[in-house]
Amino acid sequence: MPRSLLLAALYLALPLAALAQEQTPNLEPGLWEFSSVSSVEGNLPIPEQSQQYQECLTQQKIDEGTVGALDNDENCSLIEKNATKDGLTFRLSCQQADASATIEGDMRYAGDRLNGDMRVESSTAAGNIVMNTTLEGKRLGDC
Repeated sequence: MPRSLLLAALYLALPLAALAQEQTPNLEPGLWEFSSVSSVEGNLPIPEQSQQYQECLTQQKIDEGTVGALDNDENCSLIEKNATKDGLTFRLSCQQADASATIEGDMRYAGDRLNGDMRVESSTAAGNIVMNTTLEGKRLGDC
């Protein structure tokens, strides 16, 4: 999978409030810690990858939907979404010169915690690749 598609998938692991414009997500503002683990299906010699980072989520970011804004990526288009205050399911289609991908996700919000799963199916010059990512987030305190 091209590095840019992998980064896009990890970027999408943010709380995704941008898709939940109909309702404010059930997320408390503050300092959050996010961790994700990604693995590739099949016999490819790609080791499991994990990422951890912290971000200050303000109420303004949550209300405005500027956290993890998916519409900032010109290579991806939103196919479908179902957003509620307690979660989000979505599907994206991404195209680049040498690869394409479909990204499906399911996020669950619980005030001071969130978790979710994403599946990225990509077609590249190296062949078809399926990557699964699990995500967890927890509020650590005030910013």
